[in-house]
Amino acid sequence: MNWMTQNHKALFELLAKSKDLMKVYDRDGFYSVLANNNVYPKLTLVYDFEVFQEQSFDNYFQAVEKQEASPYIIFQVDEKTSLIDSLLKKNGFRAIEEWTSMSIPLDNLPKETSENLRIVKVENDGQLQQWLKVVEQTMFNNTPIETGIFEQLMTDENINLWLGYFDNQPVCTVLSYVHSYSVGLYMISTLNDFRGKGFGQEITLKALLDASSKGVSQGALQATRLGVNMYRKIGFQENGKFQIYWKVGKQYM
Repeated sequence: MNWMTQNHKALFELLAKSKDLMKVYDRDGFYSVLANNNVYPKLTLVYDFEVFQEQSFDNYFQAVEKQEASPYIIFQVDEKTSLIDSLLKKNGFRAIEEWTSMSIPLDNLPKETSENLRIVKVENDGQLQQWLKVVEQTMFNNTPIETGIFEQLMTDENINLWLGYFDNQPVCTVLSYVHSYSVGLYMISTLNDFRGKGFGQEITLKALLDASSKGVSQGALQATRLGVNMYRKIGFQENGKFQIYWKVGKQYM
């Protein structure tokens, strides 16, 4: 398991502490967090493909049907991908998105340059509600997210929620998670009306600089197709691909 996947799995394990809010499936190299009646979190991470076994997938497929595991599954592309693709499609899954795994050393980061964006760490309920509002609009089609999950995450000293303001309006977000020597960046979002101004780049850099000041040596994220060029400008390099599949059907939304 590479360190990007390690960071992602460790974040899932933190999410899993909200046991009253979600179901957890941890078996055969699959780790799934599935929120009860909520749009987030809803993802299964495959973190161990060293031994490819169809039975592992059969167990996962059964858990999905029992609503014990998320019908969204993400895994890093490697030499087994074609076999996995065939097996998933045979069981009603289809590829819906591809993310680029990107990393950056934190020893030579560019300096902050924004004069228009004010970036803060979320530290109170009012800021958290603003942070969630931006994430809901940009990533979940205005579907509400369970506040309690993030209230719990905020109590972890290795988690930071970053919120960017333009003219006192909250416009962009990042969640950063320090695990071992790496910082993983998640939920990087900018409101549609404020894209193209460099705000996403600035808030990402802020989270990286903060992690660097704490002795962290590597940063990582999983970028959508639209975000790759922005992260390259900061200094991120591509080091792999992640594919996301979904079990087709309205009951799996």
